[in-house]
Amino acid sequence: MSRRNFIGMLILFLAMNGMAGFCLAAADGPLSQVKSTVEHIISILQDESLQADSQKDKKRLLIFDEVEKRFNFDLMAKLSLGNVWERLGEKQQQEFAQLFSELLKSTYIHRVEGYSGEKVLYGKELIRDNLAQVSSIFAKSNSQMSIVYKLRKENGEQWLVYDVIIEGASLIKQYRRQFSQILDHEEFKDLIIRLEDKMKTINSKS
Repeated sequence: MSRRNFIGMLILFLAMNGMAGFCLAAADGPLSQVKSTVEHIISILQDESLQADSQKDKKRLLIFDEVEKRFNFDLMAKLSLGNVWERLGEKQQQEFAQLFSELLKSTYIHRVEGYSGEKVLYGKELIRDNLAQVSSIFAKSNSQMSIVYKLRKENGEQWLVYDVIIEGASLIKQYRRQFSQILDHEEFKDLIIRLEDKMKTINSKS
């Protein structure tokens, strides 16, 4: 793909990602915070001292630490369950939030690590009140992946991610749909068992 065609696709991508009603923001807002997190994650993935099998657990923990600084997993867990969240007890909410955060971290990192040695291009940050969106494209010579981060301002100037849209698909909406289908026919405890089994499968492959 030529440079001109790629830039054209980038502009088209930014124009089509649901940004209506947002205003352009200053350069030191959510964009810089997202960019910093992504760069730290990629630097960990590329760190030669962490490539040995004996360093896998250490590398995973370092990446998870970076993700946890930028993602609001409690809010993401709540959004993924919709109205069901309010019907849960505090212990159930905590149990689900913990499992769901592990699933989201693994899903996000799995998608990003395949592009860890390549270029990441960013669109301008777009802000409306305490909400923002930051668009990015992970580019390889023969492929690319779009990621849009949806963020909410918390604790002063801290911007935390509450949804990630990968290739046009919202992670929160996908999981909410899946969880709703499961809970239509099964109990909440069965959903927890499914999440535990899924994490065991993911961990066995990592």
